[in-house]
Amino acid sequence: MKIRPMQVIGGLGLFLVLGASPSTKQYLVEQESKIKLNVLSPAHPHGAHLQETFKGEFCREVAVYAPTKGDMQISYLNLIERYNKKVNEQDLWRLNIYTGSDYLEKMLREKKGDMIIIASNNQRKAEYIEKSARAGMSVLADKPMALSGDDFKRLESAFNMAAEHGNYISDLPSMSMRRFVTYIVQKELNAIPEVFGELLTGTVDNPAVIQKNHHLYWKGIKRPPWFFDVKQQGSGLTDVTTHLIDIVQWSCFLCESIDYRKDIHVTSARTWATDITPTQFRKATSIDDYPEYLHPYRQDSVLKIHSNGEINYTLKGIHVQIVSTWDFESVDGERDSYESIIRGSKATLKIKTGNLNDLFIEPSEGDHAVIGKALEAVVERLKAQYPYLSLSREKVGWRISSEKTSVVQEDRLIAPVQWEINNMLAKYYTTTTAHEKAKTMCR
Repeated sequence: MKIRPMQVIGGLGLFLVLGASPSTKQYLVEQESKIKLNVLSPAHPHGAHLQETFKGEFCREVAVYAPTKGDMQISYLNLIERYNKKVNEQDLWRLNIYTGSDYLEKMLREKKGDMIIIASNNQRKAEYIEKSARAGMSVLADKPMALSGDDFKRLESAFNMAAEHGNYISDLPSMSMRRFVTYIVQKELNAIPEVFGELLTGTVDNPAVIQKNHHLYWKGIKRPPWFFDVKQQGSGLTDVTTHLIDIVQWSCFLCESIDYRKDIHVTSARTWATDITPTQFRKATSIDDYPEYLHPYRQDSVLKIHSNGEINYTLKGIHVQIVSTWDFESVDGERDSYESIIRGSKATLKIKTGNLNDLFIEPSEGDHAVIGKALEAVVERLKAQYPYLSLSREKVGWRISSEKTSVVQEDRLIAPVQWEINNMLAKYYTTTTAHEKAKTMCR
């Protein structure tokens, strides 16, 4: 176990900084005022993306701790090197990297940062978050922050400790679906009674809100083998479902605090498997043989990965259905896809599979001419901020189309307000309660 010297990854490769800081006094003053950053066990590209997105907030010298260089090379170091090739020497990321079995203890003991980015293997993420919060650091985490009921207890403890220290925990910068233009517009229309009416209650068989996504294992990038282990990555109930539940809360209950103790009731949850063949596994990971931890998922030579999931629950009395599915790769060129249905008393708002840039408004009752006029006024108002929107008439209802798929991510760190904190806990209560219920139903 040895500490590597300060490293800079730049266009000329990896070289040592011999203790010399940039010469300008202004630069030193600016760096002193910025947030000092730790990065813990980086194993997913989202960590490097978060670091680069908020680069204006962070000191350029970053302390990185990991057990080995394995996952870190592809998912973090290569990306940092790519970022460094685009900037001058003064703006290079300078990485102080420590690897060793005591990486977590050393990070906690040294506490070189005021904030920590955790985009790790998910199996210990709740532990990492809790211990970092206890040590007095704010936490930026990739999703998911919890995989089980025990993880949720740790997460709740971590939020409490962060508040006691005057810090915060957030996965909100990773909630990328909030930046999709059609989901933004859907949220806006949901709040316009003249168009949407009131959110229906729905039933178990006909939920008022349905959110679905479909993902692919093979997207032309290498996956770590543990990505296929639901105990390390998360299952069809606890991984990408976090995005869908976040969208439900954000779209239907914006600025409303959700108390998971009384507002959420999970009625049913289930998972089912996607088959991964040895050839597919080799293609995705560049590894020939299944690691031992994947052997429990084997049936003959095929891995049965329970990455698909369905959650049925009520949120403040509203019936909601969440469905997440996975295939290995595209058969006809499609990418990850999304589907959203929110039913109101006057109209249903739909994002259809394969139409991420279109929002369909289907009137259910009332004066359609009045709804159409109100809709035109809303779209004109929205075009002041999103000039790439257009409204057109459909056979049934209307379509709002966007020339852009998503908006640019905010590059300033914003501490979550109390309702967002409560709703992050509500999100993970939903996923982890579904996980525990599915285990019970399978016994």
